Amino acid sequence: TGYGLAGDGWHETSPEPKGAGVERAIRSAVRDAVVEIEEIDYVNVHGSGTEANDLSEWLGVQRAMGTRAHAVPVSSTKGALGHAQGAAGVLETIVTLLAMEHDTIPPTLNFTTSRAQAPTDPVATGAPRTSQWRHALKLNSAFGGSNASLLLARTPAARAAVKRSPVGIVGIGEVGPQGLGPHAFGERVPAGRPARRVAPFAIDALIPDVDPRGLDPASRFLTAAAALALRDAGMSVRGPLRDRAGLMVGQLRGSPASINAFERSIEERGLRNLSPSAFARIVLNAAAGACSKALSLRGPLSAITTGPGSGLIAVVLAAELLATRSDTDLMVAAGCDECAEDEDDRVFGSDEGAVGLVLVNARGLQASRASVPLWLAGWAMAGPDEDAVASLGSGTPARVPTFRAEDMPGGPATAGAVALAEAVRSLRAGVIEHALVTSSAGRSASAAILLARHADP
Repeated sequence: TGYGLAGDGWHETSPEPKGAGVERAIRSAVRDAVVEIEEIDYVNVHGSGTEANDLSEWLGVQRAMGTRAHAVPVSSTKGALGHAQGAAGVLETIVTLLAMEHDTIPPTLNFTTSRAQAPTDPVATGAPRTSQWRHALKLNSAFGGSNASLLLARTPAARAAVKRSPVGIVGIGEVGPQGLGPHAFGERVPAGRPARRVAPFAIDALIPDVDPRGLDPASRFLTAAAALALRDAGMSVRGPLRDRAGLMVGQLRGSPASINAFERSIEERGLRNLSPSAFARIVLNAAAGACSKALSLRGPLSAITTGPGSGLIAVVLAAELLATRSDTDLMVAAGCDECAEDEDDRVFGSDEGAVGLVLVNARGLQASRASVPLWLAGWAMAGPDEDAVASLGSGTPARVPTFRAEDMPGGPATAGAVALAEAVRSLRAGVIEHALVTSSAGRSASAAILLARHADP
């Protein structure tokens, strides 16, 4: 019935010690579900079993739920399932739904004694506990400081229609084979030619507080593109805005450089001595986590992949968050691609780079020094064999110039964001009044965004 996302903005592998990111994700999910904290009957936690993670998560639960945290059962199913990495949240949600269906609460298997700070009732039994309940809170956290929370219920929540805020684009930033800034990807080149890499650049010259030694290529591209977009918008994320500014990234996979480094560490040193830092960077959201930390983006944080067009899907999801969420004022939406190399150091794949766009709602625009935005007059997603443009409805002006991801330079995840950046430049120049940006190459989803120079009165 509701969900919440939040970033720690803290560390690549360690959680924020006080559980602030977990707290924000819970509060966002509860607000979205239109329920009261007192209505929550059970919490299925991430519960990885490590001291730092468990303590941070439990502190976050207590901060969000108050005394209710001590009155409800709080269990982890990783004792039964292990840690399934990217599939963990889905598996544990299925367990929670099955427990709801069978009027039980899953136990925390292999629990022995409580640490100094542990849930009051960890369901430390060898079998499920019989219990009938209405609402469950499901929590998961990941490397890079990503926190997600779901509210699950027996019956749908009765909710009033959400008043949607207008959403505008106020900044764009690009990192590509042609350098940093506008037209970083140059002209589209024919298929079959070698992939183009991003030339080395000093990211610490762009963001002085960033240590470049801790960033793989995807993290550098993404962080630089996001920083350039914020600079273009005339914005810096400080103070209370940090908790209301988020990041949504479209990628196809984790960093090939980090994946290669991880595999080499196993080959050279064995499983017991593999590289922990490389392991932390192989997950899809590693680059997003590094970027959110560098730029203090602690609002909704996620990395998604829908194949080609992921960057434009990320913009659609960011726009929807800004239009409907009362706890989010700014989102950086981005597409990011990194080339791979084979054993002979030959580059393959597609052009690498990243494009970031700064989106704000009405509150975010008031709180910023950004120039007048270009407005998102509409956005839509559809299946791979469906027309996302048709989902925009009948309000689309006739004969609108169309910018297609499939016609743009850049990698598969980035090309949709490149198309959007090109449309923004044309609108800023006053050449056109509306622009339609589409991506339909993906096997998972298609997307369409209608841009306008002026807000709909």
